[in-house]
Amino acid sequence: MQSTIRMNYAGLQLPPDRQPEISRASSLENLLCIFRAMQDFKNETEPTNDTYARIERDYALIAEQIGNRASTINSTDYLSLIDKLPKSEFAGIFLSAVLNHSPIEYIEGIFNQEVFGYRLAEGKTIVALEGSLVNHFGRATEGNIVNYGVSEFIADKAVSGVQINCGESNFLANDAVGGVQANYSVVKEDLGIAVKGGLQENFGTVNCIGCVATGGIQINHNKMREMYCNDGCTQINFGSGGRINCQGLGINKGKLKFDSCKHVTLKHHPEAWRAVEQIRKLSEAPKSLKTTKEILEYDWNEHASKIHSLNVILRGLLT
Repeated sequence: MQSTIRMNYAGLQLPPDRQPEISRASSLENLLCIFRAMQDFKNETEPTNDTYARIERDYALIAEQIGNRASTINSTDYLSLIDKLPKSEFAGIFLSAVLNHSPIEYIEGIFNQEVFGYRLAEGKTIVALEGSLVNHFGRATEGNIVNYGVSEFIADKAVSGVQINCGESNFLANDAVGGVQANYSVVKEDLGIAVKGGLQENFGTVNCIGCVATGGIQINHNKMREMYCNDGCTQINFGSGGRINCQGLGINKGKLKFDSCKHVTLKHHPEAWRAVEQIRKLSEAPKSLKTTKEILEYDWNEHASKIHSLNVILRGLLT
């Protein structure tokens, strides 16, 4: 017995003779059938040069068509699906939608995709092993990501969850509004450009932290060149190198800087000093994490909650 699914793409409806045939075959085969039909039709539609608008448009269409057709696949099926699809942007968006509509909670492997983990659902985890190459990894994620590969962007516009870089990325947590993002290795450019919330921590090497951030908390424990932000966020430097150019609340190794030009010594504010010391001590545990198992088992939510509470105290005392 076979049935067809209807597709509507940017106001265009796939003709009846172009509808994919959905049979009693395996879920994997049906997903491949859906992908081929959608890809062929997409290739005939008018393209857009806006990458993010295109990704969002394609994801919405794919998610609608997949429905519950991924509800029975397991991780083995999913990895097989990856092997059968091209390494294209559209394929990566398709794989993101399939994962979000599947019961799979954890997947690890070597992933080579233009887009992967897009809008990763809450409670799901992707571990990209060494050798992975993903351009847009975990955009708008609510889930968890651990990256050991190479990426251009990780967790931009992150909503929640925990995203960890143990590999190499140019950018981490651009425009994030929540969650926890931590770098243990190398972020070549920026950690937390224009972030609006959440907690961003650097335990590795990064160029700039919190460029034009308007919210959240950014903490450096190792090497960076510069931290700077707008009013509304808190930045703390316990590490080496760099400076803080902060319109918000900036603390640089015991020196307080805010409103661009006002400097005071934290030792003149004993309650604030104690809060900063508590934040430093709280970060000793995640600083020592080494393995994927340790990273995934660590209670990042509790860690972030305690730091956010201390930040409320700091801002109440100092701003």
